[in-house]
Amino acid sequence: MHAERRNMAMIAAVTLFIAQGGGAATAEPATRPALTWPFVRETVSPVEQLTVDSPTGCHCPVLVRRPPGPGPFPLVVVVHGGVNPQSVERLRADVTTRHNVVRLLAAGYAIAAPTFSSRKEDPQTTAALRDCVAVIERVRHLPGMDSQSVFVFGGSGGGSLALELAGETKLAAIAAGEPANVLFTGVWTQDNIPELQTIMDDPLKYCDNEKIRSFTRAKIDKIACPVLIVHSDVHPINKINDLFVIPMMKEAGKTPEICYVPGVRHGFYFASAENPQATLKAFEAIDSFFRRHSPTPPTPIDPSKLEPRPTSEGAVGADETPQPGRAASPPLSRRAASKGAESTRPTPQDTADIDWDRVRALRQRALAGETLKPEEQAYYERGKAARRSGEQPGKAARRNGEQPASQGAEATPLPPKTSTGFIPLCDMAADQEYKGEEGGLYGGGGNTPPEAHLQAALTEAAKIQPLDADGKPSPGGKIVMLTHGMSATTLESRRFIELANADPRKNPAALIVDGAQGGVDSRDWVEDTPSRSGASPWDRLEQRIQSAGTTPQQVQVVWMKHAIAMKSEGRVRQLGEFPQYPRQLKEDMAQILGLLKQRFPNLKIAYVSSRSYAGYANTPLNPEPYAYESAFAVRWLIQDQMKGEDSLDYAAGKAPLLLWGPYLWANGEKGRKVDGLVYKREDYVADDGTHPSDSGQQKIAEQLLEFFTTDPTATGWFVEH
Repeated sequence: MHAERRNMAMIAAVTLFIAQGGGAATAEPATRPALTWPFVRETVSPVEQLTVDSPTGCHCPVLVRRPPGPGPFPLVVVVHGGVNPQSVERLRADVTTRHNVVRLLAAGYAIAAPTFSSRKEDPQTTAALRDCVAVIERVRHLPGMDSQSVFVFGGSGGGSLALELAGETKLAAIAAGEPANVLFTGVWTQDNIPELQTIMDDPLKYCDNEKIRSFTRAKIDKIACPVLIVHSDVHPINKINDLFVIPMMKEAGKTPEICYVPGVRHGFYFASAENPQATLKAFEAIDSFFRRHSPTPPTPIDPSKLEPRPTSEGAVGADETPQPGRAASPPLSRRAASKGAESTRPTPQDTADIDWDRVRALRQRALAGETLKPEEQAYYERGKAARRSGEQPGKAARRNGEQPASQGAEATPLPPKTSTGFIPLCDMAADQEYKGEEGGLYGGGGNTPPEAHLQAALTEAAKIQPLDADGKPSPGGKIVMLTHGMSATTLESRRFIELANADPRKNPAALIVDGAQGGVDSRDWVEDTPSRSGASPWDRLEQRIQSAGTTPQQVQVVWMKHAIAMKSEGRVRQLGEFPQYPRQLKEDMAQILGLLKQRFPNLKIAYVSSRSYAGYANTPLNPEPYAYESAFAVRWLIQDQMKGEDSLDYAAGKAPLLLWGPYLWANGEKGRKVDGLVYKREDYVADDGTHPSDSGQQKIAEQLLEFFTTDPTATGWFVEH
């Protein structure tokens, strides 16, 4: 009895935490904390990755998280939307930052997020369904799971799969978020793929016949567990549910529970930055529904182990509805998924003659706001389509057995090492060199800017002041500092934002926005490479600015840390020996700075950092010596500006003034002399030895905070006076 009371008290505490951001309830609504979601660190609930071999031949990646403790835990299998497989990176984002998925974990459910075979070429293939059944049967028997308390939570295309799974395997219940039942009913097939929008707009035209009714009724009759449908009235996919599927379920005696939230966009059941209350309402309905049908009730995670995050952060993009024109993700299997992904790619004949330099030039003109001629736009779109399909400059030549003249030997990662023979630039004397390059961040053994450049920086820094949404000076305005880079940068940025916002020294007018993005290296930023969801990194950056409640006109400062991914999912960058890598990185960053200035006209200063230690890397993503050598890219970039490089002319408004940010590299466990910083193996995640773990993120965030609260060019705007 006492244990039950404690459990109920904890449920109440976590529910309050989830709804109110960790604070206690207040009597005055005006003082109620802003809505948040409960971030669960991997030290509390690690992310486990496993592979399930399906009878279809698909090797399905699955990411699993469990609450602390031995269990048993009720299990929620989260089925993503769309008809294409998802990357492991996207699955990781789902289980670590997608609001309602993480809320389920915080509420005491184990969560498992798989991906599966493509349905792009044949929407009615059963391969994805069979993959999901195989995944469920595997994860229900993992240690600590209650095999009788297994639920499915799917959205859009995954919602349709959830309804089918309710009739294919033993489940306690399912929740379907705006299910894309053009799939479930069989009205969308490989014969009418281009007609998807028409079908969604007028579903009864396609559904109201005996063939479709019989097909749908047979599936509904198989449903063997309670069903909750969460939906709204904005996306046309809901029409087929309201007008056809739900009435048929009622006729068959399988009446679902309905959570109806009007006026919100597709995907709100997973996360929504613009309407977080709708997302919370969906979670409360799903959690309550699952609890009522769970033989083993969930025990919430101790609220002291949860961290409130604003609902503007996290994986807040809408879930994917089926998109017939979207390129598939890389294949997951030898047969089903591979066939679906490969068949949509441009042929070698389509891409072998693409002039990639022309594509880049057209992209630069388009990003600058220039209207391309019809034939130029067509060529640009052709290049983008080739890149989305995995084609790269020189790839066609390699496919024909040739070695592109512009690329050297493939980079080979070093074995993990606790230290290297490299000396941190900040520790090098003027007479010490690395491959002909002298020491010191700014060269000549100096770690501070030359006097003339420092005075110019102080002049620019003095112009930084609170601006209103139109970019005009305002005492109540904002000073927006944007972070920019790749996956490690976004991890470090988020921890830095936490530390800075909790520091009483920080100027309340200063707003830090994380603009860095996982899976996007400097080449992707330059070439505007779309993600697997089809989104441009620059478009996603604009969305983050909007989600933070600010405008491009208020951005005045950037901290950036970039790298080139030497080898990652399906692609290889070949840049040869020093100095080729830092030269390319420098050129990329110069172009990125120009693009940043175009988008953020009031940008005054960019602080640039190189990478931290990469000697523990066990993948070829970006090992040493590339991490160490990235410092020379930063130095050369700043020196180019000081020498008068036209494209970096800050006085002419072509780029911001450039300075070193904190120098992050130290020689592994041997560290560095200037401040004793060391990096140990536990400062990096186990799976790649490259991305910072919690302790690694903390070290870098502390360096960032120390820099911006003490550097003379930053204290005037970052520190409260």
